Amino acid sequence: MHPTAARPNLARRLRLTLLAAALVACREGEPGAPPAPASTPTSSPVVPASAASGPADEAFQPAVRAFYAQQGVVSPPTEIAGLLPTTLPHKVVERSLGRGMDLMKPTPGRRFATATLLTLEAEGTAMAAVAEHLTGLGFSVDRSTAKPGEAAFAHPAGQRVVVSPRRIEGQPLRLFLRWTSPDEELAPPLPPLSPEVAAGLGGLTAVGHEESVLHAVVGGATVTDAARVALLLRAPSPAARAASLAAWTKGLAAAEFKVRPPRDELWERPSTRETIVLRPTDDPAGDVLVSYMRRYRR
Repeated sequence: MHPTAARPNLARRLRLTLLAAALVACREGEPGAPPAPASTPTSSPVVPASAASGPADEAFQPAVRAFYAQQGVVSPPTEIAGLLPTTLPHKVVERSLGRGMDLMKPTPGRRFATATLLTLEAEGTAMAAVAEHLTGLGFSVDRSTAKPGEAAFAHPAGQRVVVSPRRIEGQPLRLFLRWTSPDEELAPPLPPLSPEVAAGLGGLTAVGHEESVLHAVVGGATVTDAARVALLLRAPSPAARAASLAAWTKGLAAAEFKVRPPRDELWERPSTRETIVLRPTDDPAGDVLVSYMRRYRR
């Protein structure tokens, strides 16, 4: 190969190295690089990871690469798909999104999406690739809210992205990306619901929801994935709430769900690995909290 053929790769590696150094300086409180020109984020394909790339430490590579090879993937939320770095080999192994609700609490006018990336690249390289992609989309480094060990980015449109590297012994690096944004639609459409959940919504109005999907590699396990949907529901009156819950639990019993003692609000159907929690609350923003989880094997 002619020496000049390698120059583009060398230039990009140098650029990523400098960007990684800037991120480290930012996380330590030093001035960072100036923000890139603003632009509207666009969707981009997720890049599958290659077993040929990764850190140079050969001591842990066999086990780590074996874990990576076995790990399945999930589709990232549409809201965050275009923010994932196209130049970083990775797998998306977890996702979540929500509107009007976050961590089981009402958040009217707000929405979020997350994705957990698994990569064989070194932490500095991975963080630099994310920063390069986000700044290219008009985000700028936001030192005002970043916690130690993470990087935060802000967009003029009000969107924010927080990137947190996470290490688990014997596994590849994980990057947790969390995107938040204002939401003008205060009554957003609901995600797909199981028949048992959808059947109980009569007389109740959803004011917030969140959903998540997790794929895990566990040797010899019969369950590899878990999907969860949570809802905050509002009733027009206490009497309407009581009537709706009575009809709902009657329908669950007919569908072979049973209460798991001592929790009267927890219903389960072991044959399908499904659980549903129906819990009245005192929060005026949501009279009933619903959490539905299904565990399954691919």
